[in-house]
Amino acid sequence: MTPSILKPALYGLLGILLVLGVVRALFPDHPNPVRLSTHVWPGYELLSLALDARLADPSDFIISRQENALGSMNAIRSGDVDAATLTLDEVLSLRAEGVDLSVIHVINVSHGADAVVAREAWTPGEDLRGKRIAVEDQQVGGLMLDSLLRASNLSRSDVTIISVDDVTIQQWNDNIDVLITYEPIVSALEQRGAHKIFDSAEIPFEIVDVLVASKEAIESNPDGLTKLVEGYLAGRAAWINKPMDSQYRLAKHLSLHSEQIAPIFAGLLLPEARYVAQLLGGSSSDMQGVCELLRKRQELPKAVCSDVFTADLLPSLTL
Repeated sequence: MTPSILKPALYGLLGILLVLGVVRALFPDHPNPVRLSTHVWPGYELLSLALDARLADPSDFIISRQENALGSMNAIRSGDVDAATLTLDEVLSLRAEGVDLSVIHVINVSHGADAVVAREAWTPGEDLRGKRIAVEDQQVGGLMLDSLLRASNLSRSDVTIISVDDVTIQQWNDNIDVLITYEPIVSALEQRGAHKIFDSAEIPFEIVDVLVASKEAIESNPDGLTKLVEGYLAGRAAWINKPMDSQYRLAKHLSLHSEQIAPIFAGLLLPEARYVAQLLGGSSSDMQGVCELLRKRQELPKAVCSDVFTADLLPSLTL
């Protein structure tokens, strides 16, 4: 039997251990979660897929969901988040402002998921002259618009451009003839009778979705950012290895039916881990060429492409 003199001490120790257990349960050992800003786009939802499938730990991240890319740009510009999901051209715009960012992962390459939809089944050309085109001109939409016009041998003065802050399904009305948008909006509009007349497959490797992080976060929390990259790679693996299960999980995040998911992802190239390492840090410098192309098109200073990519935060298995 335990001597009576030891019982109070033992009970006290047990009480302390119980309290510590409760505290650890309520406040797990995640002292520095990564703050991520993102918005709805199929490739970006790979992290949601990993979290749903319990392939990533939700305690590692604090996710802020924005209405659009402008929201994510503002969040990382202001320092409210450590990382954001953006297109490469959006990253270059921020760097041109002086925001110190680096691309730490290539999530996907758009190969049909960004598109131009029209009321009629026109083909790029004279059919578009004089048409009213709604576009989020300052973002990827502007790149798509210029590519469409080049394919049509037209200039901006040959069409009526309706600039919008955020492309929504509600903008598909009688006031416009053509809408430049992206998935899942493209699929939703096609169900309403819209016709896809041009898409990002026509401009391969020009619309690249990336994970970007601030210099401060890279220096202060590299392990957390590596876990974030691992989350996206885990989501990609789930999509590749368990497509049926993944379709149901992704459908709720994209507000679509499960059967609509596979056609959407058919318009995305999802680079495997080792290829991402090559893109970001390989001697071939594939992404550097893409960066220069976008920089010149956006008429940005040459410095925006200097040291923009880093493979240092990729999981070691990719190197």
